[in-house]
Amino acid sequence: MDILGVFFYSVNHNEDDVLEIDINDNEDVSNYLENLVDEILNNPNKKQFIIRDEKTQVISIFLNAINVGLDRESSKSIANRLLAKEKDQQKLIEKLKINIKKGSLFIALFEEKDYYNGVVVKVDNGDFLDEIEKNKRSGLPYENKSFKECIIQIGKKTKEIEKIFLFDRNGKVAKYWSDDFLELNQLMTDERATVESFDIINHIFKKNIEKISSSDYVLLKNQLLGYFKTQLHFNIDEYFKYTFGEYNPENDLLDLEKIKNLIKDKLENTSFEIVAPAIKNKKINITKRVNEIVEININGFSEEIKNKIKAKVIDGKKIIEIEATDEDTFNCFKWS
Repeated sequence: MDILGVFFYSVNHNEDDVLEIDINDNEDVSNYLENLVDEILNNPNKKQFIIRDEKTQVISIFLNAINVGLDRESSKSIANRLLAKEKDQQKLIEKLKINIKKGSLFIALFEEKDYYNGVVVKVDNGDFLDEIEKNKRSGLPYENKSFKECIIQIGKKTKEIEKIFLFDRNGKVAKYWSDDFLELNQLMTDERATVESFDIINHIFKKNIEKISSSDYVLLKNQLLGYFKTQLHFNIDEYFKYTFGEYNPENDLLDLEKIKNLIKDKLENTSFEIVAPAIKNKKINITKRVNEIVEININGFSEEIKNKIKAKVIDGKKIIEIEATDEDTFNCFKWS
């Protein structure tokens, strides 16, 4: 790793001040930076963004810095920009009695095999007692390093921005961080990601489960609808845990690992805030003929689907039992 500039600033919007904190440019800093970047790139909840314009402040600084290095003046202008945007944001939310979390800004540019990596990270820095000098000092945390992250990857051959990833520990990336401060646009909106991811999994279920095991298809589609209707955030590992964690197939021929791998191939690095209204018209939508006069139509999600409808064999006859919660419907078939 070849470091082309690394700076650390205390940003205090309450005191309207940006203060550079000295961090020695040595092997420890290099290791810290390498670990931080690995943490960002391997974070399953990161979101991909794209530039709005190469002339925006933070982007133009990094594009210029790959040729001349990242200097103190340009890095401090980034810190001052964050200070201004946090002050503006604090004014907007102060009536809600919410305060923007205090922290410091870590800014770096380094070169590796294929990319120049620009890093802008807001960290939880804290005071600690120096064991040797016995005085209070401030520094970078090794555990729980950051709560807002940005990595800008610039191709070494193209000298163009190829990928930008953002992460916010609070879940949804704060607008003042992505939009106001960094001036970036999300590659895919949460609403679009919700619809497309639901449709991808639904298609995989339809193609690979229904013909093998119709009962598993009903149950797993019910779980799919339930996850997107009840959860706030999509993460592939969390989805697998919700859907397949304790699931035992009704049909032993169903290969759940194959199904999971098909989903993983499509959505492994996908992360977004689920926008439930975007799929309000999505239903289980399964209609089955019971006999010559009755059909069953299954639409909505139910955590108790196995208890609400089940098939049995009684005295040699195939019977489907359905729990009725609608009084009129129940009375309609209440015969002596």
